[in-house]
Amino acid sequence: MLFYLAYFTAAFFISEIAFRISSLGSLSGLTLYFVCFSLSAAALLAAVCTVLPKKAGRICAFVLTVFLLLFYGIGLVYRHIFGSFLSISQIGMGGDAIASFWKETLIGIAQCWFYILLLLIPLAFLIWWTRRESKGPKAEEPEISERRLKRREKRARRKRFSVAVLMLAAAVALHIIAVAALPLSGKGAYTPSDIYNDTFVLAMSQKHFGDLTSARLELRGLLFGTGTGSIVAEEPAPEAPAEEPSVAKDPGTAAPPPKKYQDNKLSYDFAKLSAEREDERIKAIDDYMASRVPT
Repeated sequence: MLFYLAYFTAAFFISEIAFRISSLGSLSGLTLYFVCFSLSAAALLAAVCTVLPKKAGRICAFVLTVFLLLFYGIGLVYRHIFGSFLSISQIGMGGDAIASFWKETLIGIAQCWFYILLLLIPLAFLIWWTRRESKGPKAEEPEISERRLKRREKRARRKRFSVAVLMLAAAVALHIIAVAALPLSGKGAYTPSDIYNDTFVLAMSQKHFGDLTSARLELRGLLFGTGTGSIVAEEPAPEAPAEEPSVAKDPGTAAPPPKKYQDNKLSYDFAKLSAEREDERIKAIDDYMASRVPT
């Protein structure tokens, strides 16, 4: 009865860890929210598969596992190719981009082979377990009346339902614990509480909550809105300097001295602007800009 709970818990953590290492480069930043939200999602899927009859539960588990594989796999390859997280609002655009750059997509899949193999572990295990259960030796049971058989099936349904209800209750409890713990990290701008409830920033949400929870929060913002409107943004990546055009050199002339470039620096005094701000979110941006070193 508890097989699906253990299975989906392992599947979620394997998928999230593979995606996190591939996308962020390390496991640093794992929080209580990430753990509780992942366990809550695992308990919810386990409850769905448990309440169904045996065969239907296996089919449901297989379909959900394939969905998780595609969800994490597509996001992982997209992040590797384009350097940004795949947003739900840009799924159509991302699909067109991958279709247009299909050669780069194949190269990206080949370069991410190790992480894709990790994502395949849950599906491979489920297929092996299903085949083992279906081909395993079955104990011979004495012939029983149809009336006793119906009673046995009724007791089995009640047991499945009771276990599924407990799993569902655990999923709700874990979700409530995670949400209640959000203010412990502060209530300022771009804290986990602010990102979860008001100002959604995809890159920051990925670090705090993981891929699946980030997708859920973005979908919630797109459908129902958030306190200040859903903001889907990536952390800016530094651009590579443009290469100087190569010029044929005369062997008899000395090479010209390298050209010196001044730092790219805005004329704004962000520290002064921050002191005059009243909006905490704009103030946080000013503080961030003031802390940057010109290059």
